[in-house]
Amino acid sequence: MPALDLQQPLAADDTRILGQDPLIPPALLTSELPMTDSAVRTVIKGRNDAADIVTGHSDRLLVVVGPCSIHDPAAAHEYAARLKALSEKLADDLCIVMRAYLEKPRTTVGWKGLINDPDIDSSFQINKGLRVSRQLFVDLTSNGMPIASEMLDTISPQFLADCISVGAIGARTTESQLHRELASGLSFPVGFKNGTDGNLGVAIDAIGAAAAKHHFMGVTKQGLAAITRTKGNEHGFVILRGGSRGPNFDKENVQAAKKSLSDKSQKLAIMIDCSHGNSQKNHNNQPKVAKVVADQLREGERAIIGVMIESNINEGNQKVPPEGPSGLKKGVSITDACINWDDTITVLEDLAAAVRTRREINGRSANGHAKLPPLAAHWRIAYVLSGHGPLAPYFDDTLESSPPKKANGSEDEAPDNDLVLVTVSLEAHGDDILLLCLFAEIDSLAEAERLAQPRSLWIEGSGLDLDLHLSNSWPGLGASTATTANHVQNNAYAETRVFAIGDSDTLVSVQSTLRRMPSRLDDGGRRKQEYRMEPEDPSNLPEEALEFQPRTDKTPAAVLESRLTLPPKRTEAASEKELTSSDPTYVPATEAEGLEEIGALNTWWDQGGHWGEESEFRGFGSAEKVVDKDVVEVYLRQAVVEALALRETGAFSQWATKKWREGPRSELDQVLAAEIQVHGSQASLKGDVAAIAQNLTAESDEMEATERIRPEEAREMLKTWDASWKSLVLDDQLKFALRKRLYQLTGTLVADAKLGAAHTVRHILTLAAKKPQPKKLAELLETRSDVQELANVKVHSRKIGPIDKETALGRWKVIEEELTKRGLPVTGTAGMSKNKERDWISGKI
Repeated sequence: MPALDLQQPLAADDTRILGQDPLIPPALLTSELPMTDSAVRTVIKGRNDAADIVTGHSDRLLVVVGPCSIHDPAAAHEYAARLKALSEKLADDLCIVMRAYLEKPRTTVGWKGLINDPDIDSSFQINKGLRVSRQLFVDLTSNGMPIASEMLDTISPQFLADCISVGAIGARTTESQLHRELASGLSFPVGFKNGTDGNLGVAIDAIGAAAAKHHFMGVTKQGLAAITRTKGNEHGFVILRGGSRGPNFDKENVQAAKKSLSDKSQKLAIMIDCSHGNSQKNHNNQPKVAKVVADQLREGERAIIGVMIESNINEGNQKVPPEGPSGLKKGVSITDACINWDDTITVLEDLAAAVRTRREINGRSANGHAKLPPLAAHWRIAYVLSGHGPLAPYFDDTLESSPPKKANGSEDEAPDNDLVLVTVSLEAHGDDILLLCLFAEIDSLAEAERLAQPRSLWIEGSGLDLDLHLSNSWPGLGASTATTANHVQNNAYAETRVFAIGDSDTLVSVQSTLRRMPSRLDDGGRRKQEYRMEPEDPSNLPEEALEFQPRTDKTPAAVLESRLTLPPKRTEAASEKELTSSDPTYVPATEAEGLEEIGALNTWWDQGGHWGEESEFRGFGSAEKVVDKDVVEVYLRQAVVEALALRETGAFSQWATKKWREGPRSELDQVLAAEIQVHGSQASLKGDVAAIAQNLTAESDEMEATERIRPEEAREMLKTWDASWKSLVLDDQLKFALRKRLYQLTGTLVADAKLGAAHTVRHILTLAAKKPQPKKLAELLETRSDVQELANVKVHSRKIGPIDKETALGRWKVIEEELTKRGLPVTGTAGMSKNKERDWISGKI
């Protein structure tokens, strides 16, 4: 260490900093390179799809595939185009997200990625790297390709996070508290890799830490240091990438990982990295790793929710030649070696086939979740008594009325004890579990005796549309019970109990016989029919459970898809004559309390649209809110032209209250090209009126894409039209039609109270395009641009006093305690006598 030179100025700060250059603020870059509407939709859909897979609501496999790192945007575009086509082909089984890594962690030194050194010449033009990277991300997502990237530092996400659908924390940073805090505030699912030594515990701990709320120092979109508060990210998962101890992608390691996750009460969501430690740094081993993963999927493994693959157009990797980037081969990695495109297709198709096999084994079920089953769990089987009585109307139409055969072929002597197959479905809705019963016939008692072996789920009783709430009792189970009573036709009464034994991984059905008991009158004089399941004692159930494939051949597809397919249960009051004959003590009621159906409602149940899918209301409102006033004006003109076209062709009265079709852009251009000629209170169209009306009333295609008008387009269109069309006087029918159509096109609904005062198109435009008045002074000043944006300056909606400032600094609590200790008022001077502070100091108080 050099001797201290006392003649030179002493310095203790930044002694190893060579210099600092300005960094572009994130808000400026995102303003220069904004996300397109299609890009935003791609990102959000990718996030939602990934979250559904991580949480077990989808049984597809999440596949993060792409180059080890991106150094050539042109090659990345070519790769993305190929991957997009392949992802559409395999979309039923795989959720494919492109790996788009821009920063590379280095064990020692080396090229750190496109952001850090975009020119690959050690010039470190980071501002350029950020621009190139964001432009690439915006382009990829605009073309419909969701992307995944690694969160290597806490600043770059401010520039790029709005483009990302899936994130990852690398093996070198999983244990970092800073990165766990960062993950807690990210808007997308995040995977945590095991440590470089293979330790999975750090990744599991990271999931728990990221799910919690945090307060930490960060950077705002304006590039200013700030205290960041997060609410936690519940969509974390582990990534097995191997390590110095060896690979960890095989079945044994996956089972060990499941146990470790369960021990820490974390969801069983595991992604396998086919590269890095699992491939022994040899890209040719990646397909072999993927094959082992696919084999586990074929065996029904549900905890594996995804894979990560390093792939490129061409295989292998390359070093940067002496002449620089110009000498690089296209489509070849300059970091870790990748498999080529042909091998990528083979691997992904095999994984998709494995997912289909897993689905056949498990049904559309949760990906290994031990806490709750998914929205569509396995079908369960049970046998109940039909008795050809009160439940018969709900049975399958093909149900035979004759009693089933005994094993020897003779008919059952007790037709009341015939058997009916009940297909039971379990569905999870939040913390609740919904039990659905669907009926079909059983061929013989011999089949029933063979199949009616005790299972882990025991059902006692019978009922329809059972809504059994087993909140928070599902994990671990033991013996959980729920009771519900249902009235069915003819006042039949059934009481249902469910006993769940074991855990959700081994949950199957109990099958037994439900016997109809003699009917009786209750205390209120109503006749009840009871059913009893045998055996009644759940303790007799054996421990071993048998798997059984469900019979759905006689179950209508609509019933399988929706519990709203059957109408609601219906209870009708008996006539006074019927009740008097059965119970001489009957006295007519004086009020209607308790009646489910009366008088004029008798035919309601039989009318279409009152239950099932037809009962779902679909309004006219647009799914996309239009806020630009120029775009609103263009859409209002479209509505005026369309309404006039319908009126001139005589179809207006028929179509005024119906939803008008939104066609492709060519039809919109045809509408906007029509000329509106106003003559006082009348108006006419000059253009292809018949074609416009025909397009509006044509059958709508739900999959038909409608290109929206951009603000800059709208402003150019407005320059070509005169304002005379806005003076058109509106009658009530035309006002209603314009309001409805404008709501459909823009999502802006003119209030009823204001619509009555509108007499012209200009009035409608004023109501639709006028922004609401700001409620606070600060918002008003900002809207009028009276306040300039200054660094570290904030406009408040009220006066900020000393207490606010001290509170912000964290000192107010101490001041408040000290004032209270001295007997002084915390705020104001109420009750404070003259010289009280001086008396306190002198000891008089």
